[in-house]
Amino acid sequence: MNNPNAQSIQFSILNLPAGLKAQFSKNPITGTSNTLELRNESSTLSGFQTLKLQAIVGSDTLSRFLLVEIVQAPQPVQALEPQNGDNLVPLPVQLRWRKGKFAQQYSIVLARDAAFRDIIGRYRSLDTTYQIGQLDLKGTYYWKVWGINTCDTSLVPNTFQQFSIAPSIQATVLPEFQALCQADSMVLLLKAADGYQGSATLSYRVTPRTALSLSFSEDPAKINAGVLFQAKARNLRPLLPGNYALTFYTRQNNLRDSTKVSFSITAAPRIPVLSTPAVSAVLLDKRPNFSWSSSGAVERYELEVASDSAFLFPVWTANLELTEYQRAQDLAAGRYFWRVRALNSCGITESKIQSFTVFQSNLSKINNLDVGIEPIPSTGRVTLHLSAAIDGASIELYNMSGQLLSTIVPGQVFRDWTIDLSRYPAGMYVLRLKHRQSSVGLRVILQR
Repeated sequence: MNNPNAQSIQFSILNLPAGLKAQFSKNPITGTSNTLELRNESSTLSGFQTLKLQAIVGSDTLSRFLLVEIVQAPQPVQALEPQNGDNLVPLPVQLRWRKGKFAQQYSIVLARDAAFRDIIGRYRSLDTTYQIGQLDLKGTYYWKVWGINTCDTSLVPNTFQQFSIAPSIQATVLPEFQALCQADSMVLLLKAADGYQGSATLSYRVTPRTALSLSFSEDPAKINAGVLFQAKARNLRPLLPGNYALTFYTRQNNLRDSTKVSFSITAAPRIPVLSTPAVSAVLLDKRPNFSWSSSGAVERYELEVASDSAFLFPVWTANLELTEYQRAQDLAAGRYFWRVRALNSCGITESKIQSFTVFQSNLSKINNLDVGIEPIPSTGRVTLHLSAAIDGASIELYNMSGQLLSTIVPGQVFRDWTIDLSRYPAGMYVLRLKHRQSSVGLRVILQR
């Protein structure tokens, strides 16, 4: 501080909390420096405290605020688990203690003897737990814990906790994962843990919960240490496709343990349902589009087209991942048969067989659509075919003299329309299709 005239300066600390003492090395002073010592005599005072430093120089009073953190020495820590004398502590060992007042972290020591000469390890933890993964099954272990902070440590306790490791009763299960079909059986190899005395019991649970029945080659109520045995599920059909977890629980007196494996179930593909071309459809497009329903978990589809229903004369086969396909090359006019197979690792399913006809004779055009009529000649019924569905169309029938004989208004969207001409005498007629501002005439021959 500046004090060029060597004036007398009187110092004081205001608003001291109870238990905190303040002392200056000199008071008053006539120099330029002084030392303030703060001493905490309270066992409960802690945290940040704001103090007011006041200096009186002649008739002037100067002040400044001081922020002081008070840290108490950590209080003794109470060890909780493993409880003292517990001789059935499973691995890994979870050490746990009660939170110590004023402790910022904790120091733990583990030994093989009560005098703590044979130290296994020294550990630090910011929390009130610490896990030790590997310890020998034989012998007794001793541990103690105490708190530490930036100012001090709590006294290292003279008392300790002792415990012994329980023998493991956890069963080993292989394989850890299986991909199975509904038609499969599931077989698991289990090995009981070594080292425990007597027998353990074994139970299991499937997640999600489902009706899975396991049979065992050993009595699950009496599993001896080290024994090898099988678990088998002969019928997986009640299980829906999906992923499952299978947990095996072992129990002996107060000891508990578990082992988890997983498996997946895949069903054979659903039977594909053919969509387009529709049953017995007449197509004007020489490169038809094929589509069918999805079959679920499918690796691929096989699309087959043949000129006979026994598929002795295949036209082509396509292996596909999607549920639709368009022929890249023209098909000749004629009748065809098609089917779809769905395949995955669990089986093959096959659709029904459907037929379609590629019609290419005497095609006409209306509004950029192909239009044709069959059969020619006909004994009565004829069907009008378009390459795409239309709406708002009408059909007129004329004789060769140009006389209008009939007008048909479908009144709906259509792609194929059948007309009964059986009441007209044999001869030649013209069907005129009208759509929007366009029309096209198609010649019909009736025979008797």
